Amino acid sequence: VDKSFLKNIATVTPELEFYPQLTVQEDMELFLGLRDISFNAKIIAECLERFGLKANVLNKFFGELSTGMAQRVKLAVLLASNSEIWLLDEAGSNIDEAGVNLLLKEISNAKKAGKLIILATNDSREVAVADEIFQLK
Repeated sequence: VDKSFLKNIATVTPELEFYPQLTVQEDMELFLGLRDISFNAKIIAECLERFGLKANVLNKFFGELSTGMAQRVKLAVLLASNSEIWLLDEAGSNIDEAGVNLLLKEISNAKKAGKLIILATNDSREVAVADEIFQLK
């Protein structure tokens, strides 16, 4: 079965776990490497910056990050994957208001670029950026 289409899908969910004993760079290299994406320091720095993080976070152990910083790193990996389809489950969880605003900006930019964003959320700010809403009851 051809699974090449999977390279066009990226996800951020509460279940997405990075390795706390690895540095942020090592975790990012691992997750991008699983998708055959080479670690490009310039692109990674740009993706981190878009979520309000500086490149020096790469040298920290992932387990030392606050939950908000960890979520921002996961979102930066999503950006670095350059996937056409984003599957986001509570992507704004554990990040502050500024982080949510950055996430909403990136979702808007991705939509303008023609990406498909599927977002599962209870956050009204995230719901507000949706083109279509399906409520599960």
